[in-house]
Amino acid sequence: PLCAPMKRADALAVPVCARLGKVPQHLRSRLALITHAHAKKVEPLPPDEFRRVAWTSVGAYGLDQPPDTVTFLATGHNANSRHLDGEKELVGAVRSFMAMKQPHLRFAYVDLANLSSYADEVRLMSRTAVLISLFSSSLHNCRFLPAGSVAVEIHGALKNDYDYGAHWLYFRTCARAGVLWAPYAVPSAMPRRPTPAEQARASGLPGHSTGLVYDDGPRAYNHARLDPAHFTTHFLLKVMRKEWEVIFSEYEAYFHDHPNPRPGESNRWQRPRLPEFALRRRKYATDSDESTRNQGNLPPMYT
Repeated sequence: PLCAPMKRADALAVPVCARLGKVPQHLRSRLALITHAHAKKVEPLPPDEFRRVAWTSVGAYGLDQPPDTVTFLATGHNANSRHLDGEKELVGAVRSFMAMKQPHLRFAYVDLANLSSYADEVRLMSRTAVLISLFSSSLHNCRFLPAGSVAVEIHGALKNDYDYGAHWLYFRTCARAGVLWAPYAVPSAMPRRPTPAEQARASGLPGHSTGLVYDDGPRAYNHARLDPAHFTTHFLLKVMRKEWEVIFSEYEAYFHDHPNPRPGESNRWQRPRLPEFALRRRKYATDSDESTRNQGNLPPMYT
C-alpha cells in the first residue's frame, strides 16, 4: 500500500516497491519505511532515522519532547477476537497505580480502531512512555515509540500461536527499535494435554481439534484473565524498578514449565527460551564453562 494500490495476492508475492522500481510522486513525501525509492532491494531505515521521518511526516509530538503518556490499548474491537476479561477493572487498577508511581505521566485508554487515521496512531505512539497491550499485532507499534520506552506485553489469549515462537516475537521487534520489552505471562495462556479421563470431553472444545485443555476453561483460548493487583503491584512495580532479570526469569520459567503440549509438532519449541539471550538457570551458577555462564547476560539496553 506504500507504493500503489495492489491486489492482496500481488502484495504478498512481491515486495511492492521493488516490483514497481519507484515510488509514485504523490506518495513520496509520505513514506517512512524505505531508504531509497529507486533501490532494487528495499532496506529499512535505522531506528532513530525511521522515527524521525515517521514522526515528522505526521507532525508528531515527540521530536524534541520526552514521552509523557502511559497508553493502554483496548481489545474491544480486535479483529483477531483476542480479549481481556475484566478489562475495565484492570485498566482502572493500572490507571491508579501509575498515577501513584508516575504522577507526571498522563494515562490514555485507547481503542486504535476508533482513531480517525493511522497518523493519529503514530502521533499517539510518539509520546508514549509505557505501552500496554494484550498479545496482538498492535505491539508492532513499538517501532514508533521513543527509544528507551517500555512495551508491556500481556502474553495471553494465544489461540495456539505458541506453536510459532510467538513468546519472543515482540521482544525482537522492540529490540530493533531500541524499546524495552516487558512480558507478563497470563497463567492460563498455555493449554496442556488432557488426561485420559478428560480426552473425550476436551476434543469438542472450540479451537482445540487436538483435544488440548485449558485449566481456566475454553475461553482461555482467545480470552486472557489476570489479577489486576498482581499485575500492578507485582509486575508493573518491577518494570518501574527496572528489575529486568527477575521479569525475564519469571517469564521464561512459565514457558519452561508449560512446554508445547503437542508432541511431534514444532519440537524446537518444546522448551522455548528467548533466543537472543538465555537467562541463567541454576545449573549455570556452578558451570565451569565460561561461555555457558555468560548466557545469563542481559542485552546492553537492559543494563
